[in-house]
Amino acid sequence: MPVARTVAAAWLLMLVPALAVAQASAPAAGPADPMNAAAPVPALPDIAPMAGYVPYQSPKVSPWRQSNAEVTPAAKAAADPHAGHHMPQGAAAPAAAPASAPATGHDGHAGHHAH
Repeated sequence: MPVARTVAAAWLLMLVPALAVAQASAPAAGPADPMNAAAPVPALPDIAPMAGYVPYQSPKVSPWRQSNAEVTPAAKAAADPHAGHHMPQGAAAPAAAPASAPATGHDGHAGHHAH
């Protein structure tokens, strides 16, 4: 307990200079009395009601193919032939198709089924 009291006393002693600075920098005169009709009132800034107004402009609409080309990561899609396919990690490569199997044009894509 003596340590806690010592730490608390040290904190309180550190606050004394901060409070003295706060009192020294306080304004000498108090705020204007809101009940005094003769008290000076600061002028309000003159802000135009239409300041910063920007009229509506129709957005530029691009053809859908151009828009898709701008947002599609073409380099990644070209480098990855399985882009967009769920390929489980560590899956073994499909076994070679038997010689009697018809050629489908999708070599290595044995998991795809034509409907």
